[in-house]
Amino acid sequence: MATVTVVGKAATQTTLAAAAAAGSANIKVAADANMMAGDTLMVGSGGRKESVTVKSIGTAGAGGTGVDLTAPLRFDHMKGIDLSDAGTGSAFRQPRASRM
Repeated sequence: MATVTVVGKAATQTTLAAAAAAGSANIKVAADANMMAGDTLMVGSGGRKESVTVKSIGTAGAGGTGVDLTAPLRFDHMKGIDLSDAGTGSAFRQPRASRM
């Protein structure tokens, strides 16, 4: 048994809803569930994989307002490329050993 001490937020795995150009500080995502300001997103894969920080969340979809980033993208990214937000997880406390 363990006691839950912190309930975090779930991870998000999605894709870019529209292509994103290097130098852009806004990306259009297919889904933004559980994303929030301050989160670190991983965009792309391989040599074009980059880590970005969320400044603010708008609306999802190619026609939405998107996700604003604290710094511009370094690489161009195609529509449909993988994007993930690791979430925060949960914390647990192990019970004290019983003394008899």
